[in-house]
Amino acid sequence: MLNFHQTKVKAFLAFLMLSAVTLSTFTAKQAFATNGMLFDGYGPISQAMGGASMAYDNGTAAMSNNPATLGLMPDGNRVDIALGFLMPDVRYETPGKTYKSSSDLFLMPAIGYVRKDGDFAYGIGMYSLGGMGTDYLDDNLGMYSQVIVGKILVPFAYDVTDKFTIGATISLTQAQMDIVLKPRGPMMPKFDFKDGSDFSGATSDYGVSGKLGFTYKLHDRFTIGGAYHNKGGIGDLTGKGARVEGFDMPATANIGFAANITDDLMFTADYQKIFWSEVMQTITITQGNQKAELRQDWRDQNVVSMGLAYTLPSLPELTLRAGVNLGDNPVNKNATPMFPAIIENHYTAGFGYKFNETHSVNASFSYAPKVRVNNDGMFRGTSTTHEQTSSQIMYSINF
Repeated sequence: MLNFHQTKVKAFLAFLMLSAVTLSTFTAKQAFATNGMLFDGYGPISQAMGGASMAYDNGTAAMSNNPATLGLMPDGNRVDIALGFLMPDVRYETPGKTYKSSSDLFLMPAIGYVRKDGDFAYGIGMYSLGGMGTDYLDDNLGMYSQVIVGKILVPFAYDVTDKFTIGATISLTQAQMDIVLKPRGPMMPKFDFKDGSDFSGATSDYGVSGKLGFTYKLHDRFTIGGAYHNKGGIGDLTGKGARVEGFDMPATANIGFAANITDDLMFTADYQKIFWSEVMQTITITQGNQKAELRQDWRDQNVVSMGLAYTLPSLPELTLRAGVNLGDNPVNKNATPMFPAIIENHYTAGFGYKFNETHSVNASFSYAPKVRVNNDGMFRGTSTTHEQTSSQIMYSINF
């Protein structure tokens, strides 16, 4: 017979599973490009420190970062409820005029639950993975694009020893895409598949993928960690008489460390390799008798994340954070105004505040300076600029 505590845990699990399924489509819609199609940080604790997350406890966002860091949590249950805000400023510049994309505010709800019980940790969660897109329909340009990717994640972690932890996450990924392209040239292909919903795309497909991670305490004050995630396993996106081939989410490899310089000050840094060249080469779009091959030729992306966390000795409930996220532009050539995944660097800050042992709040802010690229292909002679701010806030319950 279940006791009250067990019943409460099972009720939370059932609620979170239902929430993940219900909200996954909504969350996916709100994604936008930062590091290519991936975010600069998953969860406000990580984002505030430049996205570094491989070797310290950063809450349930670990299931999307490094699942092995769940082993660094204290025993018990944790629920994280988060909301993110992305505010991109994307502009399409022609020789005679500059157009601003009307897609300039996106919301990103997320939820996660993890239970740590001795050497084991497990849970479930829902996060936006990323995306990209622009909306120039109001300017009569006849261009609209939306790529939306969200995940339901099931993580596990096991403390092999008191120093070494391994972890894994199984992910169900959904990708959706809308395209409206009505160029003025009579010989250019024309596409129009857009479902009219703010929370979904006209074409979609699912994929199953996984992430493996580890942490190792070299010293009481120094931990290393790493993770590898394989490709998303997404097939052709289909719907509304359209098919999109050649789109998938990339494999990633991460390594990093966290050093507690003093009892109050932590420095953390990660290196990430994103294998865009394996998935973003040529996207083939077919609708009716119209067909086009959109060359992408993205290159692999190198990202370095660094961050500091300082707990005020006079106010130990408050932790201040800051960081940087430095990446190169994956759009090597064949840039288009429809897929402006060109952001390079981010500068971040944030804080965490513990009301008591049960309730806490964390928040982050990120600024990505303007980047300009010259477009190619059918958009040759034009350019695109992208500048962006984003923020996240998360309420956590430990019980």
